[in-house]
Formats: sequence, structure tokens, C-alpha cells
Amino acid sequence: MDGDICFDFNSPVRPFVSGSTTFVVVNYNGAEFIADCLASLRAQGHGAEIIVVDNASSDDSADLIRRDFADVRMMRNEENLGFTRAANQGAKAASTANVAFINTDVILAPGWLQRMTSALDSSDDVACVACRMLSKDGKTIDFDGGTINFYGFGQQAGFGSPVDAPELTERAPIEETFFACGGAMLADREVFLQIGGFDDSFFAYFEDVDFGFRLWALGHRVLITRDALAYHAHHGTSGRFLSSASMAFLAERNALLFVLKNFEEKNLSRILPASLFMNAARIVPRLADEALSEADVRDAVAGGVSKVLEMLNSLSDKVLVPASALSGPLAVIYVASYLDEILAKRAEFQRLRRRGDDDLFNRFKGFFFPSFFNRFYIEVEASLSKGLGLHGVLGDERPGPQLLVQMRSLQARLCEEIDRLKVAKLAAHKHTLGLEAALHDRSQEVKSLFEALARKQDEVDVGLAAGLEKDAEIARRDRAIVAKETVIADAMASIADRDEIIKRAEAGIDDRDHLVRELESLAESRRIEVLAHQKQILVFKQELDSQREEALALQGEIATLRAENNDLRHSEEHLAARLDMIESTRAYRLYMLVKRIARALRPSRQRD
Repeated sequence: MDGDICFDFNSPVRPFVSGSTTFVVVNYNGAEFIADCLASLRAQGHGAEIIVVDNASSDDSADLIRRDFADVRMMRNEENLGFTRAANQGAKAASTANVAFINTDVILAPGWLQRMTSALDSSDDVACVACRMLSKDGKTIDFDGGTINFYGFGQQAGFGSPVDAPELTERAPIEETFFACGGAMLADREVFLQIGGFDDSFFAYFEDVDFGFRLWALGHRVLITRDALAYHAHHGTSGRFLSSASMAFLAERNALLFVLKNFEEKNLSRILPASLFMNAARIVPRLADEALSEADVRDAVAGGVSKVLEMLNSLSDKVLVPASALSGPLAVIYVASYLDEILAKRAEFQRLRRRGDDDLFNRFKGFFFPSFFNRFYIEVEASLSKGLGLHGVLGDERPGPQLLVQMRSLQARLCEEIDRLKVAKLAAHKHTLGLEAALHDRSQEVKSLFEALARKQDEVDVGLAAGLEKDAEIARRDRAIVAKETVIADAMASIADRDEIIKRAEAGIDDRDHLVRELESLAESRRIEVLAHQKQILVFKQELDSQREEALALQGEIATLRAENNDLRHSEEHLAARLDMIESTRAYRLYMLVKRIARALRPSRQRD
């Protein structure tokens, strides 16, 4: 992509060769990123083992790995087990001293493994090392150290800040950090497995925070080396199969798991209630621009119970809320349902720990760093901290100068992003209205075309009915002509009989002279009758010729009607072509209806 950092991983020069590390990559439908990721791992050194644990991907990433990375060892799960279980599977399958966990949407800069290994080997008590992670284009910070607030939300120090921000350039190249980001970290494999690896129950998100806390509490240290760089497409893979509500649920649940498992008993009695209060407080910022706003809730609470009741009474019984607003309550219900298992894990961990909470609270800062930057949320946090005496537990520190600069920078960027999103939302709304208007116009056009087609079909039906009626009339006239011809034939036969009588009479003239006059009279009458019959025959012939001419004229009209019918069929085909042009619109169903009507009409036309 334009603007992304690019490295030449095909160079024959390898900056570092190590056979002591296994790269573990958890893949789930990461075909877009996996090739660049694996190429950057190969470039770290020939001796490093690469294991890909595939969580039942449905894209072609597995085939891509088999085709282009034959040296990569691949393990496939039959279902998506989440990052934590899959990462643990890879660590158990490795055979090296160290294990590096790398997300599929991460690219390692050359020399990453050498710098990370040097930091890991710098002291026996160092069990895990983090690196500086940048955005994919290398312009902003993605991770520059890990902190955690008192309710269990991990914080990525420097996230979103420009890489040249003064508060970042002044930091030490190597220093202690609360945790290493699981997207690009190196750990001592023996220690990793010894303390149970990532907690399987976390599935994804904050598992690295929990792992970091356990390392420190069990006597180990975690460092960050900022000379080792990784480039991360933030939520490049998880954002594709997890909705914002699902990610919020995992964050809320895992934060509660962290608090319940890790803090000592003397601190848990204060921190847990505060965590539950903050869980409820996070519903408010997630309601923004929906049924309620942060300002509505703040003003109602400030006005006392009556104002809260007034606010609730103003709402309907059913209010639409974003799904993410349900993530906190669902997380509490979930944790309560598995409380026995969580407490069993807590008891085992507390039994093994070598450092107390006070050691960690004194060593690290940022426990009051808020997860949401709005006034109401920060005021609730301050009120809880004071009321529950959290400063006595965590210290009186508020965000230090660097954190304050970071908060202000983040808040400004968030406001700019919110304004941009509002403008984009308005533009999208206008665009949607335009599309709806265009769709309505197209629908009306299709409706008009359908009505015109129906009228044309009615005309065709009327023409065909008239043609059938004329055909029937011609058939009736033909039958009449045949009947008249039969009458004429009978008359001719009668004349022939009478001519025979005349002949016999003439033969007997000599003997029957006395009958001559009668015969002559009879002959005259017969002659007159014959003339009359001949005239009648002539009239019949003239009528027959006239009816035949009418039949020819009717046949011409039928041919004209059939030509018109063909024209109508061409019009119908033209209309169908026009309907094809708008088949991507909602009016496509109308087109299908017209098509079925046209098909239903064709058999009757073929019979005609």
C-alpha cells in the first residue's frame, strides 16, 4: 500500500543468525498480511524456527504458506481457539530457548531479533522484551511501553503520537516496562511455560498485560528496547472477525479477570468495587449520539434523583443502544458465572508470587490513566479514587508530565477525528438520501415501463382476439358458400333430369302430338325456370367472389396484426434491455416480475 514501510527481504545478507529462537505466528484469515510478515521473519536469520498456528482459517492463507513458505512449520486447529490458546500451542511445540510472538499484521525491521535477544540476555532476571511498534506507514507510535490503570485496562504508551514527538525522543533506548505487547514480543520459553504462558481464558486482548503482571509478581523483569522496530496494521486481522462490541466485551471481561486474579487481598477490597463502578461508568460514553448522551447523564446526575427520574421518564420503554454499551454488564455476568474457576487461579498465583503489589505500584506509574477521555468519566474516576482511598493504595500520582502531554495530544486528535467522522457521517447521510431519491426515481421509471408493457400486452390481446373473431367469421362464410354450391349442384341435377324428360317427350312427338302444346308450354316454363336458376347461380358466384375477396382482405389484416405483434415483441425486448440496466437497484424485483409475466405470455403467442 502507498506510504507503507517497505524492506528488501530478498537480500542475501542476513544481519543476524540465531538458532535459539522460535517465531510463533497465530493466523486467522490473514492472507492479506501473512506473506510480508513471514518474509520479515525469514530475514532475521536462517537459524530461527517459524511456527504458524492456524485457527481454522477459511481464506487461502494456509495454501499460501504451504506454497511460498515450505520451511515454515504449520499447525492447524479445527476451530478458532483464540490468540491465547493458539500462542501457547506454538510455544509448547517449539524446541528453542526463546520464543517470539508475532501478529500476522506485523512486519519486523531488519535486526529486530538481534536487538531483542541482546536485551533478553542482558540479565538473568529479564524474562520478556518488548519493542517499539510503529504504524504500518511508520509515521506514528503504536506501542512504546505498557502501563495499566487500576481497573485492569492496559495502555499502549505513546499510541497515536508522531514518531518525532519530543516526549518520545527523550526516552531511554532500553528501560523497564509493565508488559510487552503480544503483537511483537520475545520471551524466555522456559519461564513462559513455567508460569503457564498466556491465560487461555482471555482468548484475546490484555493477555499480554496479565502475562506481564505475573512475570513481575513472580520475580522476573520485562524490558523494552526501542532500537528494535516493528510495523503494525492496528486491528488488521482481529478487526475483521470481531465487531467493536465483541472487542469491547473481551476488554471488559479480561480487565475484570485481571483485577480478580492478580491484586493482593488487601488491595482487592478497594480496587474491585472501583473496577465495577468504572465498568458501569463506561456505558455512558458508549451511548454517545444514541438514546442518551454523556451530557444528558451528567446533567441528570448533577440535578439529583428527581432529574434522573425525569430523564428516565422522558425515554420510551424500549430504547435502542449500541451493542458495545452491553459489553460491560455482559462481562460482569460472565465473570460471576465462572467465579469459582477464577478464584482457584487467583489462589494458585497468590501462593507463588514473590513480589507484592506495593513493589509494582512504586515501580510503575499510570494507574489512574483513564480509558475514555471525557469529563464525566474522568470525574467519576476521581470521585471513586477519593472515596475508596485508592491513592492510599496506588500512590498519590496522577498522570505525569509525559502522560499529560500524551493525554492532551490524544484528546485533541480524538476531537479532530470525531469532528471528521461527524462530517463524514453527514456526507454519508446526504449521499444515502441522494441514493434513495435516485432509487425512487428508478422505481417510478420501472413502474411506468411495467404499466406501458401491460398496456401493450392488452393491445396485443385485443388484436389477437379480433383476429380470431375474423377467422371464425371467414370459416362461417366458407360453410355458407359450400352450402350454396350444394344447392346449385342439386339444381343442376334437377335440370338434367328435366332435360331427359324433354328428350323422351320429343322422341314421342309423332305419337303424342296432342301433347306438343303442353310440352312446349312446359318447356317454356322450364326454360324460364332455368334462366332464373342461371341468374341465381350467377348471383351466388358473385357473392362467392366477394366473400373470397373479403377473406383475402381479412388475411391481410391478420398479417398486419401479426407484424404489429412482432413489433410489440421487439418493444418488449427493448424494454427488457432497459430493465437490465437497473438490475442493481431495489427495483430488480419488479423487473423479475415483468420477466415472469413476459415468459407466461410467450406460450400463448407461440400457439397463435
